[in-house]
Amino acid sequence: MMVFGAIEFGLAIWNYNLVSDLAQEGARYAAVHGQTSDSPANEAGVVAFVESRSSALLTGIVVTTPAGAPLRAGETVEVRVDYSLVAGGGLIPSWNIPIFSTARMIVAR
Repeated sequence: MMVFGAIEFGLAIWNYNLVSDLAQEGARYAAVHGQTSDSPANEAGVVAFVESRSSALLTGIVVTTPAGAPLRAGETVEVRVDYSLVAGGGLIPSWNIPIFSTARMIVAR
């Protein structure tokens, strides 16, 4: 039981790190693809970018941006990534562990 518990705990930490990294990447993508960029980003574009980086592992990505798109320099963009980890590994009854992370950045251009 200790070994399986350690494995499940390790998987939860790995998934949290992945979710956190994806939120940061999404916020960075939105921050550098503002109104004056060659390819301005909107909410759908940021969600598509984060989903493409997640290797179809995560669902439920939520992106919050200021009203109006594309984003203007100086505005804050917030990207929240949610994921529900199914723990238990099939050996014991499984349960869902909600994992989420939020990243905020200021649009640079």
